[in-house]
Amino acid sequence: IGAAISPWAALLLRQAYIKNTESFTKFGIDNYHACFALAGIGMIVALIISTLGHKNYDYADSIHFRKNLNNASANQSEHHIEIPRSEYVERLISLSILFAIAMFFWVSFYQNGTALTYFAKYSTQKINWLTPEVYQTFNPIFIVTLTPLLIGYLAYLARKGVRLTAPDKIMLGFLAAGLAPLVMAIASYIDKGSIAPNSMSPLWLIGTYLMVTIAEILISPLGMSYVSKVAPPSMGSSIMGLWLGATGVRSLMA
Repeated sequence: IGAAISPWAALLLRQAYIKNTESFTKFGIDNYHACFALAGIGMIVALIISTLGHKNYDYADSIHFRKNLNNASANQSEHHIEIPRSEYVERLISLSILFAIAMFFWVSFYQNGTALTYFAKYSTQKINWLTPEVYQTFNPIFIVTLTPLLIGYLAYLARKGVRLTAPDKIMLGFLAAGLAPLVMAIASYIDKGSIAPNSMSPLWLIGTYLMVTIAEILISPLGMSYVSKVAPPSMGSSIMGLWLGATGVRSLMA
């Protein structure tokens, strides 16, 4: 929700700064510091919300702890399970393949701050309220709205006897991720023959964000779950650290 609100807050701040530049500069505030001040205010609000809801978090944690208390000894023993060397190697190969494929998804995903924003600025039709930075709101909005729908649909398939494994769901996510650049490729091909700038419909970008978000919902949490389950018990923390650290490398590649 905060990710959906922040682009709108940045837009309102920019408009306020343009209209009242002298007032801002009078207090020694430029646009750069104003943006960081707004981010700081958002963090303070988040801290207040977290503090007010702390009792609920403790209650949820205590319920989770009680449910897993009986399995504590079994969970501890899992770290000492010895697996055959051949299976050990197979697990590492499987995880390496997942890391390599997921890298291409995250490279595509992080185009929302570069290529997609440029497309919104120079090739998409101008709408008063739909400025280039506001397109960033579609990803978090789709996450909030589509996550329960996807979970419900997968549960419906399970009741019908169609049980998708974690790799199946991840591959569906990769398929959705592959369709997102295809949408933009079609849009770019159509725009190539256009003389006037900003001639493309915003629906091209919104459709791309939709496909990317579906892919993110299927790949990101399920990928972490798959890594935690498949990683050899003695390397669970290290493999998870590599999964999270690889995200930073993918950001640089994007």
